[in-house]
Amino acid sequence: MPKRIQLPDDFYKHDFKQLAKVEKHPRTRIRFIGLSHIQNGKSYEQVAQYLLQSLSAVKQWVRHYKDEGIDGLKEKQRSGRPSKARNQNHTKLLQSILAMQNNKNGGRVRLKDIQNMLAKDFNIHYKNINGVHYIRDLCINRNNHQKPTFHPLSNFLNPTLALLGQGLKKSPIGQKLDFANHPYLCKGLY
Repeated sequence: MPKRIQLPDDFYKHDFKQLAKVEKHPRTRIRFIGLSHIQNGKSYEQVAQYLLQSLSAVKQWVRHYKDEGIDGLKEKQRSGRPSKARNQNHTKLLQSILAMQNNKNGGRVRLKDIQNMLAKDFNIHYKNINGVHYIRDLCINRNNHQKPTFHPLSNFLNPTLALLGQGLKKSPIGQKLDFANHPYLCKGLY
């Protein structure tokens, strides 16, 4: 007969299944699901087998819950190599990247451009361009779709449509094309 699991008194007060549904981090979600199975009377071995985790990991989840409560189950900051740019002011770095994007005449700011800017302005040197990928964490959109102009298209379509007696907006072509009614893409078309 297996040894009875000793659980804290407040263990059954929590709805781990509901906590797992609203949790965003996948590791924490698995921990909540595991503790939900334990609430339903499953053994540590069964929970480990269900969730494809080791037996010691399941025991560790229960131990963390006993010691720290639900906060002990949440994912903590993991150690790793510090970023080269962590010492720099992130807002200054972000502003210089956005300024580089605004100065471009459409298209994208490439990682190579960001790498060159980091080396020149901030004295941060990456040997491999993949080191610049942390820029994605700054939540910037590197693609600028508001810069393209369709003036050559308007120069082509407006005289043709003028011969037919209708403008671009009223024409069937203008109604079918999405950009014909777009305020940024069609500046100067009408």
